[in-house]
Amino acid sequence: MTAQENPEIQPADGMSGAAPQPLDPWFLDLLACPSCPEHLSLTLNAAQDALHCGCGRYAFPIRDGIPILLTDEAELLDPIAEPGQLKKP
Repeated sequence: MTAQENPEIQPADGMSGAAPQPLDPWFLDLLACPSCPEHLSLTLNAAQDALHCGCGRYAFPIRDGIPILLTDEAELLDPIAEPGQLKKP
């Protein structure tokens, strides 16, 4: 049976046509960069399609409302950024 025959069946690829639910601020507060030894906090970018590491080195994509916190999937924003060089507040 297909989704056209039964409207209760949703496509498995996440392409149901609905926009993904935005990430809640409390959830974002729980996340940390998996690539930095300091596990710096992540911030949502302006387009709300990626999470940026506090050191500025990585941007982790958000797909279908799910943050992909894998270094292999991250975009390298600044190859010379070092988390240890940040000043602690």
